[in-house]
Amino acid sequence: MNTKTPALQILVQIQVLAYHYFVFIFNLTCKLDFQLNRASPKNNLSITDRLVHNAANRALDSDVVGSEEWPSGVLIHTPAAHEKRISAIRVLIRVMDRNNKEKLDSARSNEHSAAYAETHAKLEASPRLIQPAAEPYLDLPAVPPSASNAPPHPRLRLHLQFKSAYLPDPRNIILYLPPDYDRHTNRHYPVLYLQDGQNLFDGRTSFVPGRTWQVQEHADAAIEAGEVEPLIIVGIYNTGNRRLAEYTPEPDPKLSGGEAVEYGRMLSEELMPWVAANYRILTDRENTGIGGSSLGGLLSLFLGLHLPTHFGKLAVLSPSVWWNRKSILSHLNEQAPQIWDRPNLWLDIGDQEGHKALHDAEQLARRLCANGWKQGSTLHFERIHGGTHDEASWAARVRPMLRFLFPEHPHHHV
Repeated sequence: MNTKTPALQILVQIQVLAYHYFVFIFNLTCKLDFQLNRASPKNNLSITDRLVHNAANRALDSDVVGSEEWPSGVLIHTPAAHEKRISAIRVLIRVMDRNNKEKLDSARSNEHSAAYAETHAKLEASPRLIQPAAEPYLDLPAVPPSASNAPPHPRLRLHLQFKSAYLPDPRNIILYLPPDYDRHTNRHYPVLYLQDGQNLFDGRTSFVPGRTWQVQEHADAAIEAGEVEPLIIVGIYNTGNRRLAEYTPEPDPKLSGGEAVEYGRMLSEELMPWVAANYRILTDRENTGIGGSSLGGLLSLFLGLHLPTHFGKLAVLSPSVWWNRKSILSHLNEQAPQIWDRPNLWLDIGDQEGHKALHDAEQLARRLCANGWKQGSTLHFERIHGGTHDEASWAARVRPMLRFLFPEHPHHHV
């Protein structure tokens, strides 16, 4: 008698049950999609459009939208609505319950949806129309030059206690304005958002007193030499003890963390609209960058992949690839195929930062190349001779990083 027969019979029965289970789930999904289609006011809308449309109907009253028709995309595209547009979306996001909010975020991140493609094309055609009016609780005047905590240069503007609906702690914001900002009042500028803002400009606030990235000095020199396009640089202070939590994409088994998605919402839905309302920036993807070092570099790479419609330039200095068993590499493999246009990416590592850090950065560079980035074109990866993991070493990389990401062009943006 064959003793394997009962075991084989059990295995076959398990396979049959599994098959029927997956068929049931598939049919249930199809029925749900059909019900969504039938319930939609426009039967030809995609699932993405329906989520946005239904959420908008619940969240926005007629005073916000007015008499205009809510389109199949996320934004109202007519010029007459440009002052309402962002505030309407922000109302939508805040009053929505968390479950629907997560669904909406997922829908909006689908680069392959027809509605998304249409919306992105229209945003590209008129990038400055998305500038919102500042919300009352975001009305943060700059610290006066005569104040004791004023920045060390007149073209540095410090705004205190920027609050967020997504993160518990307020943070200071410091902005660098290019040399010609006050002279050319009709000109709009590219913008770079950098993490660990207290370490960028002011030695009184830096992690190591007196040691900064010297961003203002390097940016001024590069702009005046004609190497770099004039730009605005926004330094976002970290919040001390919560830096690790805010700068990491997911929890590490030993170190916790994992609030980078919420940080991205603070940045994209609150800070970036506020900067656009108060300073003359170009708001399209191609003129918007994000960067940082160490965990700030990890965060910047993650948000560049997580919010590909927002950032066309990434500055990733000495990134903490090691976090959560190098999970950023898996995230890269998952997200990169969904990004229609690779952002320009500066990646570096000092050869004195340790063998493991050097190996991790080289592995990241190989993964980037395998996912469509091209060294010398969309990617600049450099091993910095003598480079260490500190502000002095990162300061030496600021000018070449700006030169790669924001090269001077023969024409000017206005």
